[in-house]
Amino acid sequence: MAVEESVHYSFSAPGSTDEWLYHSPHGFGVARLGPANRTFYISMFHQIHCLRYLKHELTLRRKRDPGHTQHCLNTFRQAILCRPDLTLEPGDFATRAFAYDRQGAVHTCRNWNATFEYATRIWKEWSQYISENNVTVASFTQ
Repeated sequence: MAVEESVHYSFSAPGSTDEWLYHSPHGFGVARLGPANRTFYISMFHQIHCLRYLKHELTLRRKRDPGHTQHCLNTFRQAILCRPDLTLEPGDFATRAFAYDRQGAVHTCRNWNATFEYATRIWKEWSQYISENNVTVASFTQ
């Protein structure tokens, strides 16, 4: 996939909140698995959550939760070290006008659609379990 600068995913443009939410399935990538319905977060969607969180923090220009911010930065650090993308990207990023000079590089991506579909399916299964068993959130937190 060719990756280049985009006019989408801005901090504050009309519709930008919806654009940032577009990459999350129902349940935002939370999975309830096993007989005890243990809670897990699919890493890809956890990372997207952290991007949205940091975007929100930068937009507000105030610190709400330094612990959450540190957690998200650490999540990115771990992801980058675990699956580094060694693609060479052209250009001098310090001098480029990103609004006009949108050069990028070609990256090899994984099929995230399969992960999105899986996350949606398991969220629907969890929702069905909640409905059929009259489960409330309070009963899972005690």
